[in-house]
Amino acid sequence: MKTWRIVTVHVVYWVLFVILPMLMFNMDNFGKSSNYSFWTHITILNFISFYLAYFILVPWIMSRKRLVSIILVSLLWLICLTTLRSGINYIAMEVLNFWAKFPFSMEKQLTLGVFNAIVYSFNAILIYFSIEWYKERQYRSELVKEKQKSEIDLLKSQMNPHFLMNTLNNLYSLVYQGSSQASDAVLKLSDIMRYMLYDTSTDVVPLENEVRYLKSFIDLEMLRFGNQELVDFEVNGDISGKLIAPMVLIPFVENAFKHGNKYLPGMGIRVKLDVIKDDIIFEVMNFKASKDINKDQGTGIGLQNIRKRLELQYPGRHSLEITDGMDYFNVYLTLKTR
Repeated sequence: MKTWRIVTVHVVYWVLFVILPMLMFNMDNFGKSSNYSFWTHITILNFISFYLAYFILVPWIMSRKRLVSIILVSLLWLICLTTLRSGINYIAMEVLNFWAKFPFSMEKQLTLGVFNAIVYSFNAILIYFSIEWYKERQYRSELVKEKQKSEIDLLKSQMNPHFLMNTLNNLYSLVYQGSSQASDAVLKLSDIMRYMLYDTSTDVVPLENEVRYLKSFIDLEMLRFGNQELVDFEVNGDISGKLIAPMVLIPFVENAFKHGNKYLPGMGIRVKLDVIKDDIIFEVMNFKASKDINKDQGTGIGLQNIRKRLELQYPGRHSLEITDGMDYFNVYLTLKTR
């Protein structure tokens, strides 16, 4: 907790709970010089009581665990603090002659001293523990954020090399086959690498960039398999101004290419993205290759990682439904951007 916030808490406490009530309940007589000096004197005593407890008693209590010793020392503290206040009152009245007569009798004076010693010591404990509780909560929150960031970075690092390896294999296949489309594939790869290196370092990216990245990836894969009808990629709604976590959609498309039937004469993979107000709805469906039928695809490292990323980056703001049918595999993802 920053120093200026701690100072603000103390200032607010003294203004709202000490100075203003004193002025409100004594406004009629506060203008008299004797009352003014008396209440100023009491406020100074309360101030001293508060900060002696704040800087001495409370840290000592926090360093001890035995309840008996805490109770005994607290009682001794109240006796010493009351004695100190009474001594200061005596000096103010008898030695410095602040008042011709103290406004209260000795019995009331002692009672007032004990009462104020208890109240301001308790207030010091309350404020001290409140600030420490806030510091601890803030510290734990920062630890959680750092842990989440580390996990997200780790998950990203696991996915990006995996994707790069697949893409380079695709490019090698085109070059090996002597395809005239190899140069176009290099440009697509360049766009993809630029996105992965520069855009994915942030927590969120424009949805337009993510869609462009998906399009380049799909185009690259269709070049590889020589089937321009393999993928039906559809985008509906206004994607401008929307933000999304980078690389959060591509694993589902990668999975579709990995396990889908890529050698069908027509469409074998459908990718659909809808933007409805603050919701992003992403659906990927692929027909299974014969060897993948009756095989569980939901346990691969790519899908495990993306589930973790969704839990970390969209807690309570996403839903993921995966349908593993006999001859098809379908992913239905909903993300709330707000």
